[in-house]
Amino acid sequence: MTTRAALPAGVWAIRSGAGAISAPDAGTGAGSAPDSGADAVAAPIGGSGADRWWRDSARAAGAAAWTLRLLAGNGTQQLNSTRAFAAEAPFLVVHADLALARAVGAGALIAGTRSLPWEVLARQRGELLLGAAVHDAAEIARARSCGVDFLVLSPVWETRSKSYHRPPLGVEVLAQVAAAGPQPVVALGGLNRAERVRQARAAGAHAVAVLGAALDAQLLAELVAAW
Repeated sequence: MTTRAALPAGVWAIRSGAGAISAPDAGTGAGSAPDSGADAVAAPIGGSGADRWWRDSARAAGAAAWTLRLLAGNGTQQLNSTRAFAAEAPFLVVHADLALARAVGAGALIAGTRSLPWEVLARQRGELLLGAAVHDAAEIARARSCGVDFLVLSPVWETRSKSYHRPPLGVEVLAQVAAAGPQPVVALGGLNRAERVRQARAAGAHAVAVLGAALDAQLLAELVAAW
C-alpha cells in the first residue's frame, strides 16, 4: 500500500527560477527586485547567495512548505539546486517535473501546463502527493477525475503574474471549490496582505501559496503570522 505524507496547512512559499534575488538591504528584511537571472544560470541555484537568502528567509518566517518552479540552469544545476532546498525544506513541492521530484524525495508534485498529462502523473506519482494547478470549472473537473490529492486554485485575487491572462476568481469561488471537496485547496494569486490570508482560510483554503511575497522576508513573516 502506498503511504503518502500529509499535506501541510499554512503559508507555502514559492521560489521561481525566472530570476535571482539580490541579498536584502542592510537593516531591512526585504529583498530587492529580481536580478536578470544570469547568476542563477551561471552556478547551481542551490549554491547561490540569492537562494541561500531565500531559504533563510522562508525558514525564519515559518513557511509550512517550499515550492520550486521554473528552475534556471541545466539539468545538473537544477538537480543540485533542488537537493539544496530539499535538505532544508519543512515540506518540498516541485512543479511539473516528476523525475526531479522523485530524485530529491519531494513530498508533492504540482501538475500544470508544463507537466506530463495529469492522467499520466496520477498513475506514475508513487508516494508523491499530486496536486493540479486549476483556473476554471473545466480544469477542476478534470483534476478531480484524475484523482489528484489537492487543487491549487488561481488567481484568487489580482496578481501581476496571471491577471494579464485571467481575471481574479474571487474569494467566493474559492469558498465554493473548497466546500465541494473532497480535495483540499491551496489558494494562489494576490495573497500579499495579511487580511487576504485570513479571508482565504475563512473561505476554507487548506493553505495559501505566495510568490511575490516570498521575496520580502518581513511580509512573508506577517502572512505566516496571519494564518
